[in-house]
Amino acid sequence: MQQEFQRKKELLRRDHELDDLARRQAQAREAFLREEILANPATARLYGLLEGTSEHWPRLGGPPTGANLEELVREVRQWQPGQQWVTVAQLLHDFVANLTEAGSKELLIILTDAVRAFGDENTAHRLALLSSEAK
Repeated sequence: MQQEFQRKKELLRRDHELDDLARRQAQAREAFLREEILANPATARLYGLLEGTSEHWPRLGGPPTGANLEELVREVRQWQPGQQWVTVAQLLHDFVANLTEAGSKELLIILTDAVRAFGDENTAHRLALLSSEAK
């Protein structure tokens, strides 16, 4: 009985240690994502592209055979801070954050009309669905 008690006690201690380790790993990953990855749109995009294929990457090696590195570099450059569209997205994010709910809905309706005027009916329809959900 004592041996069984000791065995269960040891198993419980190991479970607590594993829970503690998992908690520390989750905190470290969250800090890494916040401080390193999400601090820069280009880094976030690169991380997203690579994370999606991570199971095909060697542990310490480069991209998988056949990966288009020129396309990868082009994609990352497009997301660099200071790129016009990244700056516009940041400005719009700040602007929308200060709008009321009614103002956000009105902006979405205006954006829907602008997208439709540029001929992208599919995106305009998707935006219109969002504006009707924002009631």
